[in-house]
Amino acid sequence: FPHASLCAIDLSPDYIRYAQKHHKAPQVSFLNANCESLPFKDECFDAVICNNLFHELPAEVRRQVFKEVHRVLKYQAIFSITDSAQLGDNASIKSSIENFSKDFYEPYHQNYIQDDLGKIFEQCGFLLGKSQTFLFSKTIYGEKV
Repeated sequence: FPHASLCAIDLSPDYIRYAQKHHKAPQVSFLNANCESLPFKDECFDAVICNNLFHELPAEVRRQVFKEVHRVLKYQAIFSITDSAQLGDNASIKSSIENFSKDFYEPYHQNYIQDDLGKIFEQCGFLLGKSQTFLFSKTIYGEKV
């Protein structure tokens, strides 16, 4: 997509500074912002992609981010999430997923792995698309309806 403009967002100003220093593509802007309250007009994006965000959030914040993404997406735009696999995604890695939060001190991970992302997509106004798990990661997407 050579003519696409991209906006990368992170809550950490240090991560934003690092990205600005190391990634100089003119079509990419970097913004320090909170995903619970995005500084954008309604219906201004064709897609939103979140990587490794949702296991870092408490359940109520997770839902608020879904609602906020829905607000900034255009009709029929795509919301894609890639994050940790969850319980029920792959039985062979169940114990590893369950122990991750203890081994790496991830306070919201235990709740995240039990949360039903598909249900949240639907409750927040998305038509649920495909979900795919690869090793310890999961990608799931929905279309704004």
